[in-house]
Amino acid sequence: MALVAVIDEEPLIRLVLQLALGDKGHEVETLKDGRALLQRLSHTPVPDVLFVDLSLPEISGRSLVEHVHAEPHGKDISIVLLSRSIPAPQNLPPQGSYHSVIMKPFLLSEIFSMMSQFSSKNEACLPLH
Repeated sequence: MALVAVIDEEPLIRLVLQLALGDKGHEVETLKDGRALLQRLSHTPVPDVLFVDLSLPEISGRSLVEHVHAEPHGKDISIVLLSRSIPAPQNLPPQGSYHSVIMKPFLLSEIFSMMSQFSSKNEACLPLH
């Protein structure tokens, strides 16, 4: 199964995704902001999948994804953006640096479907980029 990191300032979103994905056999880490993720990426193993809120404090979701994607191992990480509203094009990271956008509130079936897309490509849950 996959190592998943959820980066969202909302504790309830982090908890729901941690419990739901954990019940499906994934190892889930939760982080409240982009700085925590940047520190986390300096340790191995790096996550296979990131769920990133676009509206993070201090470091925006867009900036965070751009930074992750610029890292040598960043292109190997599948990134799913979370957003409360339809993002303006200027708020989205560049095409190809993320897999998709899921709107909040989301259905867990959307999350599970996303994860199955990753795992159907490869049992190790390798990214689609």
